[in-house]
Formats: sequence, C-alpha cells, structure tokens
Amino acid sequence: MKNETRTFEELEKLAAKGHLYIFCEDAETERQFVGDAESAGILCGDGEKPTVRGGAQLVVLYPDKTISFPGMAGHMAFQAGKKVGDKKIIRVNYKKFIAGGEYLMK
Repeated sequence: MKNETRTFEELEKLAAKGHLYIFCEDAETERQFVGDAESAGILCGDGEKPTVRGGAQLVVLYPDKTISFPGMAGHMAFQAGKKVGDKKIIRVNYKKFIAGGEYLMK
C-alpha cells in the first residue's frame, strides 16, 4: 500500500544533504518515478519533462529540482562510492519509498 505521507519534498530534502541516487528496480517503478517527478515540478537538466525522457534504473536528483541519468562513472559511484566531490552518497530504493518501507540503501 502506498504511504501517502511520502512525497518528493522528502527526496528534495535528502538531495540537499548529499548526492542523491534513486534506484528504480523495474520498468513499472521507472514509469512511476518519472510521473511522480513531473507532478512535483522536477525537470531534466536540459529543461525537458521527465516523462518525455522516460525512465531509467538509476537517476540523480539535485537540489535545484532537476534530474539526470548517470553513465558508467555514476553507476560505479552508486555501487561502491562514499562521496561525490564533498557530498556523501545517499541511495534510495524508490519502490520501497512509495510503498512505505525502509527505503535507504547501504
């Protein structure tokens, strides 16, 4: 069951605290994420709406309410990194986030 108290505002607060990676474990979750992001006023770095770009398994949310889709180096940082520059890496499982479960990943 979806926890209605969890919003993109929570994710935006996390993005202000570190480098926020959002993991979408399946295609359905990817579609949910881009729809939710667009509804929250989030845009891609080039100003395009997320639903135009489509989903991805891994997304970075920035404090300026933009997202990007990391390449190989970003995937490596997500899997094994501790920091990007001076910001600690924060990992969120979006499927668990919207379901109301423990969503922070190690």
